Amino acid sequence: MPLDLHQGEMLEAESLIVHRLQVLHDLLDVKLSADLHPLRFAARNDELFSDLYAQLFPWSNEYEDDSVTGRIQHVLGYDHQLLNPYI
Repeated sequence: MPLDLHQGEMLEAESLIVHRLQVLHDLLDVKLSADLHPLRFAARNDELFSDLYAQLFPWSNEYEDDSVTGRIQHVLGYDHQLLNPYI
């Protein structure tokens, strides 16, 4: 998220980030659940869980947390409610 946004633009950007992260969480939940959900019967997607994990939770180095949870903490704060579903 750019740092030079005005207050209204920043709230809108944060709202968009939260929405996208909620959608990502819901899609992952469907992908990883064992429930017989209609989306589970769509065309197969042969992603390995280990590949998904490596893409969602990378660290570029030991000091920079590039993971989804790290970015949530950096942009939205350490106590944001969206952290719990990802943790």
